Amino acid sequence: MNPTKLNSLKAKIKLKRLAELAEISPIYLSNVLNNREKPSKMLMEKLTLLCNQLTFSEDYLPEDFKKHGK
Repeated sequence: MNPTKLNSLKAKIKLKRLAELAEISPIYLSNVLNNREKPSKMLMEKLTLLCNQLTFSEDYLPEDFKKHGK
């Protein structure tokens, strides 16, 4: 996830709660958000849905959770 969206997400919701709802560990979520892990397509869609629901927005897309760079 790009740093701007990540900071915005952190300001709006608790990432520990997002990890609980996504049924993944907070460490794995951190790795996904910081582009250190490549999540499955199903997990990317689940994270997109949860982030949009929890932030009352449509700002997040599955592509935001893809591993970028390196």
